[in-house]
Amino acid sequence: MPPLTIDGPDVVCAQQDYEFTVKVANGVTLDPKFRYDAGASGSERDLTIDDDGVGHGTVSVEWYDLQTNCFTLTAHGTGPNGDTVRGTKTVRVSPEHLYVDGVCGCGAVKTVTVTVPFTITVKQGGSVAPGETAFDLAIVGANTGEENYADVVVSGTVTTTNGVGDYEGTLTFTGPERQLGYMRAEGAFVQQVNGGEENWTYDDTVYGLLLKQGTAYATDDAASPYTVLILPAISVETDDGVRYDIDWDAIDWNAPQSEDMHFTNTYTKSTTEPGTPDTGDNSNPTLWFALLAVSGVGAAGAAIYSRKRKYSAE
Repeated sequence: MPPLTIDGPDVVCAQQDYEFTVKVANGVTLDPKFRYDAGASGSERDLTIDDDGVGHGTVSVEWYDLQTNCFTLTAHGTGPNGDTVRGTKTVRVSPEHLYVDGVCGCGAVKTVTVTVPFTITVKQGGSVAPGETAFDLAIVGANTGEENYADVVVSGTVTTTNGVGDYEGTLTFTGPERQLGYMRAEGAFVQQVNGGEENWTYDDTVYGLLLKQGTAYATDDAASPYTVLILPAISVETDDGVRYDIDWDAIDWNAPQSEDMHFTNTYTKSTTEPGTPDTGDNSNPTLWFALLAVSGVGAAGAAIYSRKRKYSAE
């Protein structure tokens, strides 16, 4: 063991005070001061020495020099023979947060955003074309307690369609990294909301979402080291009701998983007369033809009567 050792992290967040300890070998008396040197500035500060002879020191964030982004600590002591011993440690100051399990030592919580693509397909099942309609997706469960993802915000759930076709959307999860991990470590489950709109048949498929962590870990708060696996889900009967789980037996891990969630909704409205366009005109064409025929007969009769009167007059 060296006569004197300074223990502490090699890197500190620029928004976090740096705490360290100074340990000495047997027979060494630790000086109650330490030297802080940031290059362009430096000073001596007090150590707190406990009953075991271990010194405890703190470097305040106000002392950091963000031009050099580092500082050196020096501690001194007196050896058994009266000689001076010392130890040094150089520490780097990081302008970015240093996250461990999603939390920095300064208290900052890492927030990440994860996106999941989906497609809503609208089909026409009757004689009337579907018009503008809003469809909503919802989180219907997760294999962890709701308190573990209370701060996760889900957006992009509503998609408005207008007619037959495919409509693409993106479901976005934003929240503390740790909570997102809790939410999807064993699966979060998404289903389309049955809006109860008349003449619509809703797709009730449930998808399970699993987080997959990448090898590169981004330091940017807005970036995410995660991708999402979209997997089939099943319902499981429990004493508390129905819950959802991943259909593990249906997964082929050697094949690519679904690229998006896909929901198909069908509009089934038909007009009263199948095949007749619904124009909004409630008139009866048969009646019109009948009236036209009667008026034609009447006109012909009037012409004959007129000719008879003419011949009689002669």
